[in-house]
Amino acid sequence: MIAGLVETFALPHTRTCMRWGKPTREAYRAEVVNWLQDYGKSFVRIPAKALPGRDDLPTFARKRLDAEVATVLRGENGAFARS
Repeated sequence: MIAGLVETFALPHTRTCMRWGKPTREAYRAEVVNWLQDYGKSFVRIPAKALPGRDDLPTFARKRLDAEVATVLRGENGAFARS
């Protein structure tokens, strides 16, 4: 689910917010990252219970989200590149 957040959550919100202007690529990228970070705030609602020997679920989700943010910042996220 987290792997699809850029395409299904952050990009549509960013397009809606920036549709009346001509944002630079950097401003667009920053807005996408801001939406992802806002989504990450909801991880406090995820129960911590996980399988023995694994990170708790909020920590796991945060690591996955951070990995997606990193791909956007490096310009390696395919959904971001297509938008």
